Amino acid sequence: MPPPTQEHLYQLLVRPIIKSTIGQRDTSGNTLADVVVNGGSISEIVQKLWEHFSPRVKCRAVKSDDVWSTEPPDVAQWDKVMQFKVKRHIVDSTKSEHGWNQWLVKTRGDTVILLVYEYGIAISRAQDLEAFKESCIRPQDTDRAGATAESALRDIVASLQEEWGATFQADAVVGRMWANHITRNLNRSTWEGEITRPPPEYGANLLRAADTRLERQLSSLAQSANVALDCVRGSMADYEQMRRDWGALGRRMGGNERRLEARKAIIEAFIRDMVPPPRSAVTDPMLELDNVDDLSTRTDVLAGWIASRAYALPVLRARLPTEQRRWSETPRLRGATLWCII
Repeated sequence: MPPPTQEHLYQLLVRPIIKSTIGQRDTSGNTLADVVVNGGSISEIVQKLWEHFSPRVKCRAVKSDDVWSTEPPDVAQWDKVMQFKVKRHIVDSTKSEHGWNQWLVKTRGDTVILLVYEYGIAISRAQDLEAFKESCIRPQDTDRAGATAESALRDIVASLQEEWGATFQADAVVGRMWANHITRNLNRSTWEGEITRPPPEYGANLLRAADTRLERQLSSLAQSANVALDCVRGSMADYEQMRRDWGALGRRMGGNERRLEARKAIIEAFIRDMVPPPRSAVTDPMLELDNVDDLSTRTDVLAGWIASRAYALPVLRARLPTEQRRWSETPRLRGATLWCII
C-alpha cells in the first residue's frame, strides 16, 4: 500500500449537527449526512469544513455590556461557531498544531460530531436566543401578518439605489421585488450583506445598465437648460401680468383725473357765486319808494284795525259761557266788553 500523500495525510469523518444554542440537545438539532474530509493539516481540514458548512451559520452573536450585536462569521474564528465533540466531550480548540495532528491521528476512522451553531457559541440558552433575536434578528417594524413593514422596505430600496445606482437602473416595482427578496428571511442581521450582493437571477433581466458618463452629462445639461427655460417663461409671464396691471392703473388714473376735473368746475362755479357785486351795481330800494300823504295813511290804517276787531267780536262771544255772554249783551257793559276785546 503506497504511503498517503501530503493532501491525504490526515482524514476526519464528521457528523454535522446544526443547533441554535449550546444548551440544545443534539437529538433535537438538525443532523446532516456524514462527511469525510482529508488534508495535510488541521487548517486545511477546517477550511474545507468551513466551505461546506459556513452557509448554515446565519451570523455570529456578540454580547458586550449586556448589549447584543452581530458580526459576520469568519474562518479565522471558526471555533466561535463550530465545535468538535467526541464521546460527549467537547474538544479543546486551543490545541497547538502538534496537538491537533496527534488528535487527528487518534480519531482517524472514528466518527466525530461537528456542532455548527447558527448564531455562534455566545448563545447558550433559549432565553439568550430570544433576547438576541428580539434585539438583532427580527424586523423592528412588521405588519399584522408578521412580514416586513412598508417603511423597512423603503429603506432597503433606498440602500439598493445607493449601492447599485451607478451600475443598474430599474423601475420602482423591480426595486421592491429585490427588497422583498432580501427581507423574506426576516433576519435583518443579513440584510446589509445581501444588499452588497448582485441581484437575484430572476430580477437581473429586469434591470438596465446605468447611463454612461456622456449620457449623464447630456442629461444634466438638458435638465439645466430646461430649468433656465422655465425661469425665462416665468419672467415673461410676470412681465405680461405687470403690463395688465399697468393698463389697469392707467385706466384708474384717467377716471380719477376726470372726477377731479368735475370737482374743480363745481368749486370754481361756487367761487364765482360767492363774490359780491360791486357797490355801483346795487341800488338802494328806499330811494325808489314813493311818498304818500300822512293823514290819508293814518285814516286807512285805523279803518283796517277797526274792521279786524269787529270781525273778532262775534267769534269771541261764541266762545264765552252763557252767563258771560248775557252780561256782555247788557247795554251798559257793551262798551266795556268791546274795550276788553280791543
